Amino acid sequence: LAERLNDDVRRCDALIALADLYLETESFRAREPAQRAVAIALALGDPVREGHALRRLGQEARYRYDYHQSRSALEAAAARFRKAGLVGEAAVCLHFLSLTLGEQGEHAAALEAAEDALALSRTAGDRRQEAISLRRLAIVYLNRFEHARALPFAEEALALHRGLGDRSEEYRALNVLGVITGWLGRPEETKAYLLQSLELADSTGSSMGIRHAAINLLWSYYRWQGEYEAALIFLDEQLTRAHLVNDEVLAGHLHSQKPFFLGLLGQYTAALALVQALLPTLERLMGQAIPSRYLSFMGRMQAELGDHDQARQYLADALARAEQAGTPTEVAFSLASQVY
Repeated sequence: LAERLNDDVRRCDALIALADLYLETESFRAREPAQRAVAIALALGDPVREGHALRRLGQEARYRYDYHQSRSALEAAAARFRKAGLVGEAAVCLHFLSLTLGEQGEHAAALEAAEDALALSRTAGDRRQEAISLRRLAIVYLNRFEHARALPFAEEALALHRGLGDRSEEYRALNVLGVITGWLGRPEETKAYLLQSLELADSTGSSMGIRHAAINLLWSYYRWQGEYEAALIFLDEQLTRAHLVNDEVLAGHLHSQKPFFLGLLGQYTAALALVQALLPTLERLMGQAIPSRYLSFMGRMQAELGDHDQARQYLADALARAEQAGTPTEVAFSLASQVY
C-alpha cells in the first residue's frame, strides 16, 4: 500500500515493521528492509525513524554475530532517541547494546548500559521495559559468572512480565532462569524453566525463542546431566517440528548442535562428516565468528582420529577467523582447542 501511494513515510514504517517480523522468524532476512528504512529515513531527514531502523539493523547484526556492526548501529540509534527526548526508545537500544557488549567481553560497559536502560525505563514509567532491563542485568551477571547475583534480577523480571501478561517476554525470562539455575546446579528447575520457555515460544510462533530454549535445554540440562543420547532424541524431535513448518533457519541452527553430541558419544567420524557438510549453511546463517568454533571442533575430531596435521590446519583457520571477528570467547575457544 505504501508503494502504491508512493509515500516514503509509510514505506519506511512498513519496512521497519517487516524487519521486526523477520527478527522473530527468519532473522537473516531482516537486514535488507532495515537498511532500506535507514536510507529512506536519512533522505527524509527524520532522525527518529532513522533511530528505529538502526536499532533493527543492530539487532540483526547481533543475531549474525557481527558485534562490531551491531554496536555501531545500536549506539547511533540510542543517540538519536536521546536527542529527541525519547528515553523509553533509548532504553530499548541499550537493552540490546548490553547484550552485544557482553558478547564482546566488555562486561563493565554491558553493566553500565543495562543499568542506564533500567533508569531510563523507570523515568519513562514503562514497566515492560523495566522488566526487560532487569532481565538484561541478570544476563550481565550471568556472563560474569556471578550466577547467584543474577538470579533475583531474572526472577523479578519474570514476575513483572507475567503481571503484564507479556508472553513473548515471559518466555525469554524463563529461558534466562533456565540457564542460571543450570549453572547453580539445580537441573530439575532448569528443565522445567526451559520446557516452559519452549512451549510459550512455540505458542507465539517465535522461531528465535524456540531456538534459544531448545539449544539451552541441550547444553544447560542434557549436556550437564550426561544424557547425550537423550539430547540427540530431543534434537531430532525439534528438527522434525522445524521441518514440518518449513523453518529452514531454525532447522539449520538446531542441526548445527548435533555434531557436538555425536563427538561426546565418541562418534568422531560421524561428527566430523556432519559438521563438514553443515559448514556452508553455518557460514550463511551465522557469519564468520561462530563457524570458527566449528572449525575448532573439527580440529578436535581430527586429533581424536589421529590426523594431527589436518587438525592443526583447522585450528589455525579457526583462530584466524575468531581474531578477525574480534570475539574474545571464540578466540578463547580456539586457543583451548589448540591446547587440547
